Parts: sequence; structure tokens; C-alpha cells
Amino acid sequence: MPLGLSVASRSGLPARRFAELASDAEHAGFDVFLVAERVADAFALCQAALAATERITVGTAIANARLRHPALTAMTAATMDELYGGRVLLGLGVANTVLNEVTFGLPPANPVPYVRDYVDVVRRVLAGERDAGTQVRGLQLDRPPARQDIPILVAALQPRMLRLAGEIGDGVLLNLTTPATLPGALAEVAKAGRDVTVACVLPCALGVDDEESRQAGRELVVGYALHPAATQLFGASGYVDELAAIAALLRDGHRAEALELVSDALVDEFLLRGDERQVVDRVNAYQAAGVDLPVLFPVAAEGGWDAAVRRTIEFTANIRPSITKEVPV
Repeated sequence: MPLGLSVASRSGLPARRFAELASDAEHAGFDVFLVAERVADAFALCQAALAATERITVGTAIANARLRHPALTAMTAATMDELYGGRVLLGLGVANTVLNEVTFGLPPANPVPYVRDYVDVVRRVLAGERDAGTQVRGLQLDRPPARQDIPILVAALQPRMLRLAGEIGDGVLLNLTTPATLPGALAEVAKAGRDVTVACVLPCALGVDDEESRQAGRELVVGYALHPAATQLFGASGYVDELAAIAALLRDGHRAEALELVSDALVDEFLLRGDERQVVDRVNAYQAAGVDLPVLFPVAAEGGWDAAVRRTIEFTANIRPSITKEVPV
């Protein structure tokens, strides 16, 4: 069963280190290595990872579609895919409004029609069309792409985007989804009546003691508590009141108190942690619920981001043979 690893660009790791970690992930049995873009160029980091590997698929999860013209995204992906033997995957999304409209000063955009148009242009440019939607007129690529069907995963959290992913994506990329909430999300994806790959990001803190992993989980929850989709995502698992109290503290500037308020139950719902048997059972539970590609996403705990990724790779090398598509016995 395919297994992915996603590394955050906000980790501050240099490109050379991304390359080394991608190589380590390949040797540990991972099938996909993804870069989560925020404040570093995901495509440049992907190229470093591709250059350091031979087999593993490398891609973005996600690249912020608000930051690049879709024709440029298509041309960049096509060039990397040709250079490295058809191993590129595009995970696309629109990040969040604070990053785009406050940090980058971009004008507001309606996410669903924006992503629909963006993916359409990417695909049409890859297909060699001179006129791709309303954004591209008379484009002449220097040569046809070696592979026109580079797979595109659409990042989706809320119902309208989930339905769009099922309609236009080769796959959907889920996040903050539990085995209990997966059926609802997949029901939205399935409304388009298409068979698409289901990838799911699984935040994890592996190879650390119980308290370190719990602290990493608290940081994870607090980091998402003010996200526009947080109430829906966390609330679907029954934590509406707890999340509201955490968010109120954050809005008042009381981050330390917000961290203390995160319950162990909420951590255990959204963070992959524990011993090898617990982790295998949890990953297999996601697969049994409909996930085709679990993507481990190390959360910084003891020692920072580099240590978290390294521990995840080492931990997974031991459990990789036990991760299957079967329901755990």
C-alpha cells in the first residue's frame, strides 16, 4: 500500500536537507515525498528532492495556487517531470485567507471557482493547447510535455471543495480528518461519481515519549484553532465547545493558556502517536475507512523539525511492512 511523507517548508530546513530527507524516505520504503508550501518555494524544494532520489514520487502538498499563474505551474511541473522520469505529483490548494490577503496582500478570491479554473488551465497547458481558458492566449510551449497527465490532487476541507475535488481532481488531499469523520468527507467527494485517489495527511509525533507527543499535539490544535474551517473539522469529532474556548483565548492573546486547555482526547483524535502497534493500527484504520495514500506529516516536537522528520523516517522503516489495506485484526 502506498505511503507518503510530507515535510513543511516552514520548518526552516535548507534545500540540501530536504534532498537528504527525501533520499532517506525513499530508502525507508516511502512511496511519495511531498513538500508543504508556506514560506519557501515548494517547487524548488521538490527539484532538490527529485535530484537526490531515483524511485520515489515527489510533489507538492500543497503548492499555494494563489501565488503562481497556472501556466507557470504547468510548465514547471512538466519540466521537472521530464527531467526526473515522470515522478512528479501536483497537490494544489489555496492555503488560507490570512496568508494570502494579509501576508501577501492578494485580492480576495472565491476558492472553489478559482481552483476549478486553475486546474483547468494547468491541464490544458499540459495538453499543449495554445488557448487555455480565459487566462492563456496563443501560448506556444517550446516542446510538448513528456507526460500530459501529471496527477493533480486537490486539497479540500469543506463540502464544496470536497465535491470539486471529486469532480476535477485525479485525487483529493484531506487533512485533519479522522477515521470517524472520513465517511462524511468521502461522501461529498463521491457525489461527482468518479473514482479518485484519496490521500490524507496524518499529523504525527513518532519516536518521542508520551508527554513530548502530547505537547506536539497541543501545538497542532492551537495552530489550527483559528482556521476558517476549524469549527467544522474539529466539531465533527465532537469538540465544538473545547475549540471555541481555545479560539477565544487565542484571540485574546493567551496562547499559553490555550495550549493548556487542549485535552488529551482531542490530541489523540488528530495526532498519530504511540508505539509501533498503535501507529500501524491507526494507519490501517484510515485505509479501511477509504484512504488510498496515507501521508505522514511530522509535527515538530523535541529537537525541532529536522529531528521530527528524521524520527518519523526511522520509525516508519520498522513498521512499513505492517501497513496494509486490510482492516487490523
